Amino acid sequence: MKISVIIPTLGKRDSLYPLFESLLRQDLPNNQFEILVIGNLENPNLRKWVQAFQAKMNISLFFTNTLGVNRARNLGIEKSKAGLLVFLDDDCVISDLHFLEKILRLHEENPEAAAIGGPYLAVPQAKYRELAYVQVCRVWLEASRIGKKQTFD
Repeated sequence: MKISVIIPTLGKRDSLYPLFESLLRQDLPNNQFEILVIGNLENPNLRKWVQAFQAKMNISLFFTNTLGVNRARNLGIEKSKAGLLVFLDDDCVISDLHFLEKILRLHEENPEAAAIGGPYLAVPQAKYRELAYVQVCRVWLEASRIGKKQTFD
């Protein structure tokens, strides 16, 4: 396992399904990355939606007992199994099939870097934000550098 993709969510099906579908299209083999969906508060519908994708990809669901994106990110860090953490919003769609592969390559070429980030690219008249290039990744962190005990405030 090389990458943990952490997705905090309030459980909106209309935004999660396109994101899940875009992660399915990644050319990085499924055994190289995991997807951690972190729901704010228990949501039986969210559980059902994630289960629909479990046969297709390595996806897990966890719930926080309080609202807040930072608490969700922290739980994602705690549950992650990979050395690189990628945080995505639940309303993103990844258009680049090589997105996760590029993150791995960028990390290998820049081992001294602990984090990268960037803005989203707006897609005119699109319902979802597009992530088109690795430069616009929300943020990735090297887990060994932040440590499992360090968290978002």
